[in-house]
Amino acid sequence: MIKTMLENDGVATIEQIAEAILSYDQSQKDYYADRVRQMVGQVLVRNEVVTTIKEGRNNIGYGLNVNADTLDEKDNLIDLCDTKIADYLKENGDNLWEHRYRNRSNFRGSTRYEALKRAKMVLNAVEKRWIASLQKVTHRHV
Repeated sequence: MIKTMLENDGVATIEQIAEAILSYDQSQKDYYADRVRQMVGQVLVRNEVVTTIKEGRNNIGYGLNVNADTLDEKDNLIDLCDTKIADYLKENGDNLWEHRYRNRSNFRGSTRYEALKRAKMVLNAVEKRWIASLQKVTHRHV
């Protein structure tokens, strides 16, 4: 956090700090590397948009099959990508990343309450049987 703030003249937004911390999270990098290999990369290779860059047998990256020779062509393709990303985010709305939130609940409050109440009743019954069986064992050995 301090490093990020120092790099930004002493101030940083929470998002900037979070992005900086995330840059050190190898598990997230590995997760998205797998997503690229297993999903996006496969589709783009299959449709001949990109080619696989290999080092030995390992896929280490991708190269575009499209040659954007001029700055205008490159800028137009980047704009097209930005538009497609924005359309996808708009189409999928706020629920796109919902599965990533820690405090999410798949159940309505009353459903969750009833499930927890039943679980507590089952645990209490098991606990009572366990205590009773322990008492029988201890009485036999006394």
